[in-house]
Order: sequence, then C-alpha cells, then structure tokens
Amino acid sequence: MILKNLGLIFGSLFLSPVISQQCVTPFSDIELSESSSQSIGFDLSKQIKTPCDSKNFFMWFDVSTESDVYFTISSKDVPDMSKDFIGVIGAKSGIWFLGQGDNYPVYNSELSNSTTVKVGILVNESGISLFNDLKKTNHITSNDQKYADFVGSIGNLNVAFSAKHPKTRIKNINVMCINDETCITDIKPQKTQGFSVCENFSTVVNMAYSSYQKDVQYYIDRPIIIPCDTKNFNISFNAAVASDLFIAFSGKEGVYGSLGAIEAHLDFGSQNATISKVSDFSNRPQYVSSDFINASVNIVYSQGNLSITSNSTSIAKYTVSDYDITQLYIAPAVGASIIHEFVINCESISKCGPQCTFRNSLPNTSYSPEDLTKTLNQDDFTYSNCLGSDFEFSASISSNSDFYIRAFTKELNVNIPLKTIRFGLVSGIFGYYNGYLVLNDELIDQQTSTQYKNSTISFKYVNKNLYFYYNNELKNTSLCENLDLLALGFYTINGTTTLSNRMFTCLNQIEGCST
Repeated sequence: MILKNLGLIFGSLFLSPVISQQCVTPFSDIELSESSSQSIGFDLSKQIKTPCDSKNFFMWFDVSTESDVYFTISSKDVPDMSKDFIGVIGAKSGIWFLGQGDNYPVYNSELSNSTTVKVGILVNESGISLFNDLKKTNHITSNDQKYADFVGSIGNLNVAFSAKHPKTRIKNINVMCINDETCITDIKPQKTQGFSVCENFSTVVNMAYSSYQKDVQYYIDRPIIIPCDTKNFNISFNAAVASDLFIAFSGKEGVYGSLGAIEAHLDFGSQNATISKVSDFSNRPQYVSSDFINASVNIVYSQGNLSITSNSTSIAKYTVSDYDITQLYIAPAVGASIIHEFVINCESISKCGPQCTFRNSLPNTSYSPEDLTKTLNQDDFTYSNCLGSDFEFSASISSNSDFYIRAFTKELNVNIPLKTIRFGLVSGIFGYYNGYLVLNDELIDQQTSTQYKNSTISFKYVNKNLYFYYNNELKNTSLCENLDLLALGFYTINGTTTLSNRMFTCLNQIEGCST
C-alpha cells in the first residue's frame, strides 16, 4: 500500500531528526466493537504495541468518515484514563482533539456514507502531534511536564482505539520507529504486496547560489542527488536569476571529477541554451549581471537523451553516451540566483525519507582568547555539506568559561551573515544572538570560573528551531528563521577550552547524501 504524499511530508513531520535505521512495521487491519453512549471503552485486545525502543515513532493509517475514532497512548498494557494521552480523530464530526486525562469530546452521530481519511500520530522530542490527511491539527509540546513524565516511563508505547459505531475499521496501519538503533523483532512485519513508503518524486529545499568571480562557481559540497532507481528522470524548477544559469550533470565523482561533467548553459534573455561535455571550467568569458529574471525550467533525461525547456519553449537537446548521471550542480554566471519549487520525478524510488544522517567526525582541538583570529582561518571552519537545512553539532568540552560558536549562514543581502551560539557553562545562559557578540570586562567576569568543568554540549537546528543541550539535558529552544548554514567557527573567552569527540551531523537528509 503506497501512502500518498508521505515522501513530501517526511521533512516536516520528523522533528526528532536522527534515524539510525528505517524501521517500518505494518499491522493488520482492526475492526472495533461498539462502545456505550456514555463512555469510550478501548479494545485492549487490539491495541498496537509500537516496536520502538526510543518511544519516538510515526504511525499512519486510514479511517472512514462513518465514525469518529478515539485513541490512547500509554506505556502500560492497561491505560490510565486519568493520566495517559487521549486523542479524538474527528473523521465524522470534524472535531479533532489531543490532550491528557478523561475530559475529551464524544460526538454522537448517525451512520452515513463515508470516504477515507488518512491519519498520522507523531511522537518525538518536540511532543505529540496529530495529523488529518497529513496536515497537523493538534500538538502537545514536549515542554509540558506531563509529557516528560510520559516519555520517561518504562516500556514501549501502546496505542489503543475505540469508536462509537460497531465494525468501524482502521486500515493500512504502519509504524515507523525514529532514533532506534535496531528494531524489536518480536512483532514480525506482515508480508504486504507492493508496500512502499516512497513516492516516485523527490522535492529539494529552496536554494541560493552566487558567483562573484570570472569563473562560474559550483558549490562542490552542495550536489543535488538524483534518487531514481533507473537512469531516466524529469526535473522541474523555478529560478530567479540576474545572469545566465549553468547546470552541471555529473556522476558520483562530482562536477570536478576525472570524467568531467555535462554542462548546460542557459541564456534566459535570448531563450537559448547549449549543452556540452566539459572538463576544463576555467576558460569562460566575462559575464555581466542584469535585472532579475524569473524563469521556469524543465529537464527531461530519457534513454540517453537530455532535453531542456525554458518557459515552455524547447531550448536545447543533447545525446549522452558512456556517462552515468547521478547528481547535478547549479551556478549562476555571475551574481546571485534563487532556485525554488525544485522537483525530481522518477520512474521509481526505492529509498526515500529522512533515513540518512550524514556524520562528520572532527579532530580534537583547543581554543584560548588569544586565538580569536583562528575563527577567521578557513582551515578551522567546520563547513556544512548538508542536503537540507537541519543539522547537529556535539562535543565533549573542558572549559572554565562560557563557550561560543559562530554560525555563518548563506543568506544574501545581509551585512553580517552570522549568528552567535552561546553555551553558558558558567552563566547558565543558552541561546543565540544575531551577528557578532561584543563582551566587556564585566560580562567576561560573569562568564568565567577558576574551576574547569568536563561536560558535553550539543545543539540542533531542526524545523527552524535551535535546541541547546548541556550534559544531554535540553536547556533552551529558540525559534531561528533561515539558518542556512555555511560554516561553524569556535571561540572561548578565558583560559584554554578543549573540544573532543566533535561530531557534525546533517539531519533529515535524502538517501544518498553527499560524502
């Protein structure tokens, strides 16, 4: 059973980002018995025991609009109706509810003709979310102490159901575990014919590129991976450009690999294009920027034939021989370009979703105040090569002061494209500041100590939120728009700070992320 649109929504659903292994378990359909008109009785003999060690999971299933469906999430075999979380799937009434305790709406209605509603239940580090046709309807934040008690309980989570009408069916039930190292195997997946969580298309986040030298500058750390099972694909996107646009198609070696690249040069002003095999990218004319032009581009690759259409007009064709295209790169001739609504259509995709976490293990290092200029040294930066905006940095730290990380962004048209991340190892203040942070002697004294502490720090950027952790404890969550990370730089304000076990991780990546 293919879940429509699941591939598109994975990025927005999975706020708990690290998925060591995709663990999807399908369950048999459930037929519910009738409950009394005064109360909702959950059929515990048909409850779903989630096979997830981490208590983080996404469950999706189909219900009909004949009746509302009620569910409870509990770590016990017999739920505590006064404490466990209760949800109402308003398939019939339109009333959707998510809360704790036995105070929830019950809607009495006559049976009528029905359609099917797709329902999703997400439990992760940001809380519990309920989805109607994969659009979020209700959410309980993880900041609630009741939620902390809930996820801190012992045992896997169980989901039990009930309905107001007899023979109400819940179909196509699937559970995906998040953050599990392994899957619990005491529940064997059913043999389902044609089961897939992949669509035949993949969307790419909006991107900004720039070239400010004579040579067109491809970002070698930002390839767009083509996830298709076969060689054929269709790509469409919109572009806002102030010059000609270049697209380089390459194999696994990348745009500057030994096999060269197949490069398309798009001149939107004249609606012309050329495609050729290129290995020397240095011999180019001087391009001139102009006013921004909006263009739509469609690229079709089929049976070795590559064709490009701009604004519904065919502008170039090329026959590819003895070359496997697995990824592509984009660069403007000069100035800036914005690429958006980028979609890759394939004949099939067998691997999809945010099941790839690309990890960079970084060397141990140390910092002291007199080494402040070191953060301006390109060799000391930690560069992001994520295929998306979500990431995590973690390290073991020995320090006697607060510690700072500068997050340089790819934002255009800003004077100071960076944010300063603060870890209050002494002050207890965790958060971020826009731009550079200037400290006077008094502020430095408030953030220093005579004693060195050994601890762990980490911060995550997921779904436009920054999460700050100290010794694996969440210290702060801050909304942070548009942190399209370019690089991280590090500095301290007192003594010598040592970082070890440094790890930079790209989160919520498509399968096949760059190495």
